[in-house]
Amino acid sequence: KYAPTQIGSNDSSLTGTRTGAQGAPLQRTRSGLASGQHLYALMNNAGGCWAVTWVQDPISGMLSIARYKFLENSRGACMDISPCGRLLAVGTSEGVSMVLSTADLSIVSKNLKAHMVFCTGICFAADGKHVLSVSLDASATLLSTTPSPHKSLAARIHRVAMPLLIFFCFCLLVLLQAVRVLKRQGHFGLLLQIRAVFEQLGIHFSPLDNLEQPW
Repeated sequence: KYAPTQIGSNDSSLTGTRTGAQGAPLQRTRSGLASGQHLYALMNNAGGCWAVTWVQDPISGMLSIARYKFLENSRGACMDISPCGRLLAVGTSEGVSMVLSTADLSIVSKNLKAHMVFCTGICFAADGKHVLSVSLDASATLLSTTPSPHKSLAARIHRVAMPLLIFFCFCLLVLLQAVRVLKRQGHFGLLLQIRAVFEQLGIHFSPLDNLEQPW
């Protein structure tokens, strides 16, 4: 749980305590106000970094946590909010850069190898279509906030095709081993029946060629 925190108009500090598996205090990395009564913060504890959305009560001025999301095992190093207030950019101590949606803190795009060492700064372009991150390794990386649909489709196809390919290879190995065993045991009649089934399906299976007959 987070204890309620009150923030004045000129106070940008944000601290809280979260009880969980680690039981470690959360420490502020960077926070910024977006449009409306929402405060978006990047916070660290012993388990890694979290993106947190706080909602400010318009009457009491007290903050209550609306949602939070675990991002990385490494610490969050920098954060920025898009001009439209719909996206968050986060850089970590392991050189990862990512873009989140402020609606549900879901990851919109992510670059696991943006930098070799920790990010020192991150910011949105004026149009909000790209994020620029910089690092202590003197590198600067651009990350699109609107990933290409072709890349997303290719990733989905890859996730489906790879398990199917592995399953096909496994079945082929089992079939080859079965043919060897049947040949060794002299079950040529069964092998001929299997070959006939393959021929009906229009499949040529070379291990079934030149079957030696016992007669």
